[in-house]
Amino acid sequence: MMKPLSTLRPFLATLILALPVNPAAAAAPIDDAGAARLKTVLEDLLAGQQEGLKAQGISVKTDGPVTVEKASGYYKASLPAYVLSSAESGLSLTFGRVAINATAAEAPGQWNMAIALPTPIRMKTPDQTDVTLSIGAQNTSGVWHEALRNFVKLNSRLEGVQVADSAKRFTLSIPSIAALHDLNEKAPDQWSGTADILFKGLSLSATPQQGAQPFTLQVDEIGIKSMVQDLSIKAMSHYREQLETLVTNAQANPNQSVSPAHTEATMKLLADLFRNAWEGFSGTLAVRGVSAQTPAAGQEPARSVRLGEGHFGMDMGGFRSGKV
Repeated sequence: MMKPLSTLRPFLATLILALPVNPAAAAAPIDDAGAARLKTVLEDLLAGQQEGLKAQGISVKTDGPVTVEKASGYYKASLPAYVLSSAESGLSLTFGRVAINATAAEAPGQWNMAIALPTPIRMKTPDQTDVTLSIGAQNTSGVWHEALRNFVKLNSRLEGVQVADSAKRFTLSIPSIAALHDLNEKAPDQWSGTADILFKGLSLSATPQQGAQPFTLQVDEIGIKSMVQDLSIKAMSHYREQLETLVTNAQANPNQSVSPAHTEATMKLLADLFRNAWEGFSGTLAVRGVSAQTPAAGQEPARSVRLGEGHFGMDMGGFRSGKV
Protein backbone atom coordinates (compact mmCIF):
# COMPACT_ATOMS: atom_id res chain seq x y z
CA MET A 1 0.00 0.00 0.00
CA MET A 2 1.28 3.45 -0.83
CA LYS A 3 2.01 5.73 2.11
CA PRO A 4 1.74 9.27 0.69
CA LEU A 5 2.68 11.15 3.85
CA SER A 6 5.82 9.10 4.40
CA THR A 7 6.96 9.81 0.85
CA LEU A 8 7.04 13.54 1.48
CA ARG A 9 9.74 13.55 4.10
CA PRO A 10 12.68 12.40 1.96
CA PHE A 11 12.19 15.05 -0.68
CA LEU A 12 11.17 18.18 1.28
CA ALA A 13 9.85 19.82 -1.86
CA THR A 14 9.42 23.59 -1.95
CA LEU A 15 8.41 26.67 -3.85
CA ILE A 16 11.36 28.53 -5.35
CA LEU A 17 11.81 31.10 -2.59
CA ALA A 18 14.75 33.08 -1.24
CA LEU A 19 14.98 31.48 2.20
CA PRO A 20 17.30 32.90 4.86
CA VAL A 21 20.34 30.92 6.00
CA ASN A 22 21.82 31.21 9.49
CA PRO A 23 24.32 34.12 9.25
CA ALA A 24 26.61 32.43 11.77
CA ALA A 25 27.22 29.68 9.23
CA ALA A 26 27.94 32.05 6.35
CA ALA A 27 31.68 32.15 7.15
CA ALA A 28 32.19 28.83 5.33
CA PRO A 29 33.52 29.50 1.82
CA ILE A 30 31.05 29.24 -1.04
CA ASP A 31 33.06 27.55 -3.77
CA ASP A 32 32.88 24.99 -6.58
CA ALA A 33 34.08 22.16 -4.33
CA GLY A 34 31.32 22.84 -1.81
CA ALA A 35 28.70 22.99 -4.56
CA ALA A 36 29.91 19.67 -5.98
CA ARG A 37 29.85 18.07 -2.53
CA LEU A 38 26.31 19.24 -1.81
CA LYS A 39 25.15 18.01 -5.22
CA THR A 40 26.60 14.54 -4.49
CA VAL A 41 24.95 14.47 -1.06
CA LEU A 42 21.53 15.31 -2.51
CA GLU A 43 21.87 12.90 -5.44
CA ASP A 44 22.88 10.04 -3.14
CA LEU A 45 20.01 10.83 -0.76
CA LEU A 46 17.42 10.83 -3.54
CA ALA A 47 18.84 7.67 -5.11
CA GLY A 48 18.56 5.85 -1.78
CA GLN A 49 15.02 7.10 -1.19
CA GLN A 50 13.95 6.07 -4.68
CA GLU A 51 15.30 2.54 -4.14
CA GLY A 52 13.36 2.34 -0.87
CA LEU A 53 10.15 3.47 -2.55
CA LYS A 54 10.60 1.02 -5.42
CA ALA A 55 11.08 -1.77 -2.87
CA GLN A 56 7.57 -0.90 -1.59
CA GLY A 57 6.14 -1.21 -5.09
CA ILE A 58 5.97 2.56 -5.64
CA SER A 59 7.02 3.85 -9.04
CA VAL A 60 8.99 7.09 -9.15
CA LYS A 61 9.05 9.51 -12.10
CA THR A 62 11.28 12.56 -11.92
CA ASP A 63 11.39 15.78 -13.91
CA GLY A 64 14.84 17.37 -14.14
CA PRO A 65 18.22 16.87 -12.47
CA VAL A 66 19.66 17.98 -9.14
CA THR A 67 21.31 21.38 -9.55
CA VAL A 68 23.42 23.40 -7.11
CA GLU A 69 24.46 27.00 -7.73
CA LYS A 70 26.67 29.38 -5.77
CA ALA A 71 24.68 32.33 -4.43
CA SER A 72 25.60 35.26 -2.20
CA GLY A 73 26.75 33.53 1.00
CA TYR A 74 24.98 30.20 0.42
CA TYR A 75 24.29 27.42 -2.06
CA LYS A 76 21.00 27.36 -3.93
CA ALA A 77 19.96 23.79 -4.73
CA SER A 78 17.10 22.60 -6.91
CA LEU A 79 15.75 19.05 -6.83
CA PRO A 80 13.45 17.45 -9.39
CA ALA A 81 9.68 17.38 -9.29
CA TYR A 82 8.24 13.94 -8.55
CA VAL A 83 5.28 11.77 -9.38
CA LEU A 84 4.90 8.73 -7.12
CA SER A 85 2.34 6.04 -7.95
CA SER A 86 1.33 2.65 -6.63
CA ALA A 87 -0.24 0.10 -8.95
CA GLU A 88 -1.42 -1.92 -5.95
CA SER A 89 -3.35 0.87 -4.24
CA GLY A 90 -4.09 3.02 -7.31
CA LEU A 91 -2.86 6.15 -5.53
CA SER A 92 -0.55 8.72 -7.09
CA LEU A 93 1.19 11.72 -5.55
CA THR A 94 2.56 14.75 -7.41
CA PHE A 95 4.67 17.50 -5.90
CA GLY A 96 6.86 20.22 -7.32
CA ARG A 97 10.52 21.02 -7.50
CA VAL A 98 12.61 21.22 -4.38
CA ALA A 99 14.57 24.35 -3.51
CA ILE A 100 17.04 24.27 -0.63
CA ASN A 101 19.32 27.07 0.56
CA ALA A 102 22.34 25.65 2.37
CA THR A 103 25.74 26.36 3.87
CA ALA A 104 28.32 23.92 5.19
CA ALA A 105 27.98 23.59 8.96
CA GLU A 106 30.96 23.85 11.28
CA ALA A 107 30.98 20.08 11.90
CA PRO A 108 32.14 17.96 8.92
CA GLY A 109 29.38 16.13 7.08
CA GLN A 110 26.64 18.50 8.24
CA TRP A 111 24.76 21.28 6.43
CA ASN A 112 22.67 24.22 7.58
CA MET A 113 19.54 24.15 5.44
CA ALA A 114 16.44 26.26 4.92
CA ILE A 115 13.62 24.40 3.20
CA ALA A 116 9.88 24.54 2.52
CA LEU A 117 7.20 22.22 1.23
CA PRO A 118 5.45 22.95 -2.07
CA THR A 119 1.93 24.17 -2.23
CA PRO A 120 -0.20 22.65 -3.47
CA ILE A 121 0.70 18.96 -3.31
CA ARG A 122 -1.70 16.82 -5.32
CA MET A 123 -2.86 13.23 -4.94
CA LYS A 124 -5.19 11.16 -7.09
CA THR A 125 -7.21 8.34 -5.50
CA PRO A 126 -8.12 5.01 -7.15
CA ASP A 127 -11.52 6.43 -8.21
CA GLN A 128 -9.67 9.37 -9.86
CA THR A 129 -10.72 11.88 -7.23
CA ASP A 130 -8.24 14.74 -6.89
CA VAL A 131 -7.00 15.54 -3.39
CA THR A 132 -5.09 18.76 -2.75
CA LEU A 133 -2.87 19.68 0.20
CA SER A 134 -2.13 23.38 0.57
CA ILE A 135 -0.03 25.31 3.08
CA GLY A 136 -0.78 28.90 4.00
CA ALA A 137 2.57 29.83 5.55
CA GLN A 138 5.73 27.99 6.55
CA ASN A 139 9.20 28.40 7.99
CA THR A 140 11.60 25.45 8.25
CA SER A 141 15.33 25.28 8.89
CA GLY A 142 17.75 22.82 10.43
CA VAL A 143 21.06 20.98 10.36
CA TRP A 144 21.27 18.01 8.00
CA HIS A 145 23.58 15.08 8.82
CA GLU A 146 24.93 13.30 5.73
CA ALA A 147 25.50 9.86 7.29
CA LEU A 148 22.22 9.83 9.23
CA ARG A 149 20.34 11.10 6.14
CA ASN A 150 18.19 13.18 8.43
CA PHE A 151 18.14 16.33 10.51
CA VAL A 152 19.93 16.44 13.85
CA LYS A 153 18.44 19.91 14.37
CA LEU A 154 15.08 21.01 13.00
CA ASN A 155 12.78 23.93 13.71
CA SER A 156 9.66 23.93 11.56
CA ARG A 157 6.31 25.67 11.61
CA LEU A 158 3.46 25.24 9.13
CA GLU A 159 0.28 27.30 9.27
CA GLY A 160 -3.05 27.05 7.49
CA VAL A 161 -2.66 23.45 6.29
CA GLN A 162 -5.72 22.34 4.29
CA VAL A 163 -6.51 18.99 2.66
CA ALA A 164 -9.62 18.67 0.48
CA ASP A 165 -10.90 16.44 -2.32
CA SER A 166 -12.51 17.56 -5.56
CA ALA A 167 -15.74 15.68 -4.74
CA LYS A 168 -16.11 17.80 -1.59
CA ARG A 169 -16.54 14.70 0.57
CA PHE A 170 -13.46 15.22 2.72
CA THR A 171 -11.78 18.24 4.30
CA LEU A 172 -9.00 18.44 6.87
CA SER A 173 -7.81 21.68 8.41
CA ILE A 174 -4.81 22.14 10.72
CA PRO A 175 -4.16 25.78 11.61
CA SER A 176 -0.75 25.10 13.16
CA ILE A 177 1.91 22.37 13.03
CA ALA A 178 5.18 22.90 14.90
CA ALA A 179 8.14 20.51 14.98
CA LEU A 180 11.35 20.74 17.00
CA HIS A 181 14.16 18.21 16.64
CA ASP A 182 17.35 18.52 18.73
CA LEU A 183 20.06 15.81 18.74
CA ASN A 184 23.47 16.44 20.31
CA GLU A 185 26.66 14.39 20.19
CA LYS A 186 27.47 13.88 23.89
CA ALA A 187 30.41 11.55 23.11
CA PRO A 188 31.95 10.35 19.81
CA ASP A 189 29.11 8.82 17.75
CA GLN A 190 26.74 8.94 20.75
CA TRP A 191 23.79 11.18 19.89
CA SER A 192 21.03 11.97 22.37
CA GLY A 193 18.10 14.33 22.24
CA THR A 194 14.43 14.93 21.53
CA ALA A 195 12.01 15.25 18.64
CA ASP A 196 8.63 16.89 19.26
CA ILE A 197 5.69 17.75 17.05
CA LEU A 198 2.52 19.62 17.98
CA PHE A 199 -0.72 19.87 15.97
CA LYS A 200 -3.21 22.56 17.02
CA GLY A 201 -6.86 23.01 16.09
CA LEU A 202 -7.33 19.93 13.87
CA SER A 203 -10.74 19.78 12.21
CA LEU A 204 -11.96 16.98 9.92
CA SER A 205 -15.20 16.47 7.99
CA ALA A 206 -15.89 13.32 5.96
CA THR A 207 -19.06 12.48 4.04
CA PRO A 208 -19.41 8.83 2.94
CA GLN A 209 -21.73 9.67 0.04
CA GLN A 210 -23.18 12.69 -1.72
CA GLY A 211 -25.99 14.32 0.22
CA ALA A 212 -25.29 12.50 3.49
CA GLN A 213 -24.50 14.28 6.73
CA PRO A 214 -20.77 14.37 7.50
CA PHE A 215 -18.78 12.71 10.24
CA THR A 216 -16.87 15.46 12.02
CA LEU A 217 -13.86 15.45 14.32
CA GLN A 218 -12.22 18.31 16.21
CA VAL A 219 -9.04 18.03 18.27
CA ASP A 220 -7.61 21.02 20.14
CA GLU A 221 -4.09 19.58 20.39
CA ILE A 222 -2.12 16.48 19.43
CA GLY A 223 1.39 16.35 20.86
CA ILE A 224 4.05 13.75 20.08
CA LYS A 225 7.27 13.75 22.09
CA SER A 226 10.15 11.34 21.57
CA MET A 227 13.64 10.90 22.98
CA VAL A 228 16.62 8.83 21.90
CA GLN A 229 19.67 8.03 24.03
CA ASP A 230 23.17 7.37 22.69
CA LEU A 231 22.22 6.83 19.05
CA SER A 232 25.11 5.55 16.91
CA ILE A 233 24.93 7.08 13.43
CA LYS A 234 27.65 4.69 12.23
CA ALA A 235 25.59 1.71 13.38
CA MET A 236 22.44 3.11 11.77
CA SER A 237 24.31 3.59 8.47
CA HIS A 238 25.72 0.05 8.65
CA TYR A 239 22.35 -1.58 9.27
CA ARG A 240 20.66 0.55 6.62
CA GLU A 241 23.21 -0.65 4.06
CA GLN A 242 22.66 -4.26 5.13
CA LEU A 243 18.88 -3.89 4.84
CA GLU A 244 19.24 -2.28 1.41
CA THR A 245 21.34 -5.27 0.30
CA LEU A 246 18.67 -7.70 1.52
CA VAL A 247 15.97 -5.75 -0.35
CA THR A 248 18.07 -5.66 -3.53
CA ASN A 249 18.64 -9.42 -3.37
CA ALA A 250 14.92 -10.05 -2.91
CA GLN A 251 14.10 -7.77 -5.88
CA ALA A 252 16.50 -9.72 -8.09
CA ASN A 253 14.01 -12.62 -8.07
CA PRO A 254 10.58 -10.91 -7.92
CA ASN A 255 8.70 -14.02 -9.05
CA GLN A 256 10.04 -16.19 -6.25
CA SER A 257 8.52 -16.32 -2.80
CA VAL A 258 10.61 -14.96 0.06
CA SER A 259 12.81 -17.74 1.39
CA PRO A 260 12.95 -18.68 5.09
CA ALA A 261 16.66 -17.81 5.03
CA HIS A 262 15.89 -14.30 3.80
CA THR A 263 13.22 -13.82 6.48
CA GLU A 264 15.59 -15.11 9.17
CA ALA A 265 18.39 -12.81 8.00
CA THR A 266 16.04 -9.80 8.01
CA MET A 267 14.75 -10.52 11.52
CA LYS A 268 18.29 -11.04 12.84
CA LEU A 269 19.41 -7.78 11.30
CA LEU A 270 16.52 -5.89 12.88
CA ALA A 271 17.22 -7.47 16.25
CA ASP A 272 20.90 -6.51 15.98
CA LEU A 273 19.89 -2.96 15.05
CA PHE A 274 17.77 -2.61 18.19
CA ARG A 275 20.57 -3.97 20.37
CA ASN A 276 23.40 -1.90 18.91
CA ALA A 277 22.04 1.29 17.35
CA TRP A 278 21.08 3.02 20.62
CA GLU A 279 20.90 2.66 24.36
CA GLY A 280 17.22 3.52 24.56
CA PHE A 281 14.28 5.58 23.38
CA SER A 282 10.94 6.81 24.67
CA GLY A 283 7.82 8.40 23.25
CA THR A 284 4.54 9.92 24.38
CA LEU A 285 1.34 10.79 22.55
CA ALA A 286 -1.03 13.27 24.19
CA VAL A 287 -4.38 14.54 22.92
CA ARG A 288 -6.59 17.28 24.35
CA GLY A 289 -10.08 18.49 23.56
CA VAL A 290 -11.34 15.68 21.31
CA SER A 291 -14.89 15.90 19.98
CA ALA A 292 -16.42 13.58 17.35
CA GLN A 293 -19.92 13.52 15.87
CA THR A 294 -21.36 10.64 13.84
CA PRO A 295 -24.59 11.43 11.93
CA ALA A 296 -27.72 9.31 12.11
CA ALA A 297 -27.83 6.46 9.57
CA GLY A 298 -30.93 4.36 9.04
CA GLN A 299 -32.16 3.29 12.47
CA GLU A 300 -28.87 4.27 14.11
CA PRO A 301 -29.13 7.60 15.94
CA ALA A 302 -26.56 10.35 15.76
CA ARG A 303 -23.76 9.92 18.27
CA SER A 304 -21.11 12.15 19.80
CA VAL A 305 -17.94 11.37 21.72
CA ARG A 306 -15.86 13.73 23.81
CA LEU A 307 -12.46 13.27 25.45
CA GLY A 308 -10.91 15.93 27.64
CA GLU A 309 -7.39 14.51 27.67
CA GLY A 310 -5.66 11.27 26.76
CA HIS A 311 -2.07 10.04 27.05
CA PHE A 312 -0.08 7.07 25.78
CA GLY A 313 3.61 6.48 26.37
CA MET A 314 6.43 3.99 26.10
CA ASP A 315 9.97 3.94 27.50
CA MET A 316 12.57 1.36 26.51
CA GLY A 317 16.21 1.42 27.56
CA GLY A 318 19.28 -0.67 28.24
CA PHE A 319 19.64 -2.12 24.73
CA ARG A 320 23.38 -1.68 24.28
CA SER A 321 24.21 -2.25 27.95
CA GLY A 322 22.11 -5.41 28.07
CA LYS A 323 19.78 -4.06 30.78
CA VAL A 324 16.51 -4.04 28.84
